[in-house]
Amino acid sequence: MSPEAALHLAKACKLVETAQDLMKDGYAGEAARGAYLAALQAAQAYIVEHAGRAAKTHAGAHSQFAQLAMHELRIDEELRSFLPEGYTLKAIADYEVGDDAEIPKDEAAAAVEKGRRFVECIAGVLKSHKNTGPPMTEME
Repeated sequence: MSPEAALHLAKACKLVETAQDLMKDGYAGEAARGAYLAALQAAQAYIVEHAGRAAKTHAGAHSQFAQLAMHELRIDEELRSFLPEGYTLKAIADYEVGDDAEIPKDEAAAAVEKGRRFVECIAGVLKSHKNTGPPMTEME
């Protein structure tokens, strides 16, 4: 794994731990935001490892990760869909006010769990990744 990918992955792991702590302390919105940011950092690690550099925007990371991970069988569809789902929760936590700003505890807990699984999955894929080229597709 490249040094830059390892840094993104280490940050993802810290963010997952923080999200779990926030959830335990009753901060659902902040926990959901943290889960998304953890997944984003893990996705950036995957992107760096396969494309050579991180994406510059959230949308760019979502798009590039989806494209690069499309044929990676170890990353299931539920996990691949977490970046856009998590971003929606982050946007609610960051920008909404009033009743619309509350993320239900069960939804936040599910996001934290999915974020944890996302980071663990990407870590496993990257640790077993031997070459620096793009992932093999079924057609190759």
